[in-house]
Amino acid sequence: MELFTRQIELIREMGFMEWLRCYPVNPITMVMTVLIFGMLVLLLNAKIRKKNAEKNKPEGAAILVLKKQNSFNDNFAEQVRVLKVNGRQGQWFFYKARPAIYLPPGDNEIVVYAEWAQSVQKLFKTESKKLQLKVKQDTVYTLYYVIQTAQYLIYEGDKYEDKNWESTLNKTHIVG
Repeated sequence: MELFTRQIELIREMGFMEWLRCYPVNPITMVMTVLIFGMLVLLLNAKIRKKNAEKNKPEGAAILVLKKQNSFNDNFAEQVRVLKVNGRQGQWFFYKARPAIYLPPGDNEIVVYAEWAQSVQKLFKTESKKLQLKVKQDTVYTLYYVIQTAQYLIYEGDKYEDKNWESTLNKTHIVG
């Protein structure tokens, strides 16, 4: 941290452009370069995943979102991972910055598991499970794993989950 403090003092004394000419390779530019490069890699990865998913997208496919929206809601697992969709490997992509997959309209069989953490050292992962889902054409669904009841639930739409949203859930949303 002292290294960054010293560099900031030099910027104040010399001015930014003069400092940059004298110290082109410095801790601040290295950190910024790594951050910018990392963001570019993430964006490129998201674009490639979306392109690959679009290539194999069934006609009238539904979108199944796999990650909860509210990171402070401990009732649900942080991630639901899809291993197979109708016997094939599931190709996920980013939908509104959350992982999602395409499902053909009608009946589908997916193999899933859930993951969540209670702390940095306490990570949980469920056993893989087959779920039977019936989805409508061109509809968005969100798949959740309820930690307390160890059940998966599917919700039509991608509403933000809060206490009011949870009160609208009922047994018809439970799958598997």
